[in-house]
Amino acid sequence: MNAVPNLFQEQNAQHAKRLYSLYLSHLMAKSRQRRIVEAARQIRNYASRLKQPHSADFTFQFEIAALCKLHRFRDAWKQLRRLERIAYGKNINLRANKWESEQLDWFWHYYPQLLYFLGRYQIARRLFEALFAARMRHPREGLSYQLLPYVYRPIARPRDVHEITLYHVYRKLRKDLTEWSQWKQFVSGFDRKLFSLAGITRGDLVRKASLIYALYKAISREQKRRLIANVSDGEHELVDSVDEVQRFQNDVAAKRGLQQPVMARGERQLRETFPELQRLDR
Repeated sequence: MNAVPNLFQEQNAQHAKRLYSLYLSHLMAKSRQRRIVEAARQIRNYASRLKQPHSADFTFQFEIAALCKLHRFRDAWKQLRRLERIAYGKNINLRANKWESEQLDWFWHYYPQLLYFLGRYQIARRLFEALFAARMRHPREGLSYQLLPYVYRPIARPRDVHEITLYHVYRKLRKDLTEWSQWKQFVSGFDRKLFSLAGITRGDLVRKASLIYALYKAISREQKRRLIANVSDGEHELVDSVDEVQRFQNDVAAKRGLQQPVMARGERQLRETFPELQRLDR
């Protein structure tokens, strides 16, 4: 196992954290999942030796993501609960009747998704529904559009945590999305123009959840057509005038171009600090 440079000895903790985060992100981009697991544990070991263990807590997120990519879902769950104990001093009761808002914030990206892969569908359902209820308690324009990737994706056999939605959990429980208590509110939150693009009505979707496939596909087509810089600022970009959206997308692309020299210098520094990244590019 190749040793990761010990930056905590050479840099202040914040600078070391920034460089380590970039390094782990590069490994993730190259699909070096096993190396991420190794490196994250080495980095935490360095921090622990210097009596600064919390300086490396950020590495848990990279390790958990890598373990999920390796389909080591039980190991990912173990590390997620470990991180939870570090943050709260104890584990959150997942069978509680309700959760505090800051606890719900913890649940967004991994909890119901990992529980799905662990076969714990009822708890996954409760967590998903609690997350949506907390957000939908304060309705705002574009909220349903923002929640859509967590409610539904047209993937028959999901293999990645980021593919898991409420729809997949409900399907395992032999439930229809129309049985979700906030289904009508969710459907009502989409701009009417999106229903026109899908060739369905709002009422159709309220009554027949399977029509969400048509809405999802229509949204995906319009995103591909309009979001040329691959950046989304929300639902309004699919319903505003094409010219207005294109101006914003062109501005984003132009700003990226101006940042290229700075990014190139940062890349060179990163590869000098972590020589193994140079080998990955060959």
